[in-house]
Amino acid sequence: MDMPFHPVSPAAPGEQTEDAISLNRLREAVRLFTSYLRIPIFLSSRGTVPLHAFQDQGLFMERLQPCYQTACLSDILRSGEKEAICRLNDPLGTHAIIVMADDIVILMGPFVPETWQEQKAKKTLARYIRFSSEHLLRYKLWWCGLRVCEPEAALRAAYTMLEYAGYTPDHFTSVDVSPSADFREAAEQQNPELSYQRNSLQNVEERYAQESAMMHEVSEGHRDAAVHALRQMLHHSRPQAGMTVDLWTQETAMAIMRNLIRIAAKESGLDAVIVDSISVEYAQKMRQITGEPQEAARLYEQMISELCEKIRKVRENGYSILTQRALHLIHLYCGEQLTIQSVAEKVYASESTLSRALKADTGSTFTALLSRERLQKAGHLLRETSESVQNIAAACGYPDQNYFVKVFRKQYGVTPTEYRKASHLLRST
Repeated sequence: MDMPFHPVSPAAPGEQTEDAISLNRLREAVRLFTSYLRIPIFLSSRGTVPLHAFQDQGLFMERLQPCYQTACLSDILRSGEKEAICRLNDPLGTHAIIVMADDIVILMGPFVPETWQEQKAKKTLARYIRFSSEHLLRYKLWWCGLRVCEPEAALRAAYTMLEYAGYTPDHFTSVDVSPSADFREAAEQQNPELSYQRNSLQNVEERYAQESAMMHEVSEGHRDAAVHALRQMLHHSRPQAGMTVDLWTQETAMAIMRNLIRIAAKESGLDAVIVDSISVEYAQKMRQITGEPQEAARLYEQMISELCEKIRKVRENGYSILTQRALHLIHLYCGEQLTIQSVAEKVYASESTLSRALKADTGSTFTALLSRERLQKAGHLLRETSESVQNIAAACGYPDQNYFVKVFRKQYGVTPTEYRKASHLLRST
């Protein structure tokens, strides 16, 4: 996954300067440690650091976290330090690291040193604000939205990245940025008004409302409305501009979204076998994504479209669940030596029950439905591939080529070879 980067002084093609080599190695190191530490890491030139995005990521209460505010961050970047590693520590327990290497800046974090500890959180809040259960809930939402990393591990990673890029870490000034004792004492006395920057209860409610809207539209088979609701969800939850999203985070988000869509489709009454066959297909596709979140969004929309189409067809046909499952199995396994007995076993019904359900819902027998599915598959293969008629016959459940030609001609009025020639002629005109 390429890291967001604003080049400093890019070298022309073929002119790999020493600075350019260091820059490329830094980018490699950032990619590696973003995946390893699983915390946000941003690489930028000193003049293009997204301070507001970084502030929004780490700020919970403005009055208690001056080191995450853009004014303080700007002062650090304008401090005149050419080579420095600044560790930001705030009273609420979060951490971040700013590395300045000439004109290059690396922002690491914000992150928390441990998972949620409720008793410790209560003590922290009680020190600075008039404690209430609502404050604790908001604090928990904010804290648990940050990644966990040991501060010393992040610091070692910063030194390792610099060393890998050819810098001498020992030459870097180490700076701790923490609120002064005077500030802490004033904060305790003032008991400031709270100004929540992210993960407010309203945002949580909005997210759940958007998820519910998307799931409702999928369950109703409304493709366009479901895609529209999906896009609103993705817009609401998009990453902060300029901040990295590691692959682990992206995979987790994709798994959650895929399961929301899958559950919504199941609630529509669509057969679980059909839902899961589509779900596992898209799970496999999503595991191949290594690029931007837009690739995942495209797959979400495709999955929604396919499921909504299935839901729509089932509702138009009015087929029973038993018939739906049987037709899906016929579609999946028509190339095998399928019998009504083997299908009945898979759908947990007797042969006679399945036969009556198929006849009542479709007006056709099992044999006729299987033959129709096989010949439709054969027609598709004849149009879209260059496989021999013999191989296509075998792939569609007809080991005897002569018998295949006979039933194909009965269905389409021409032989398989004539059908293929006609389809090619139609394409060329």
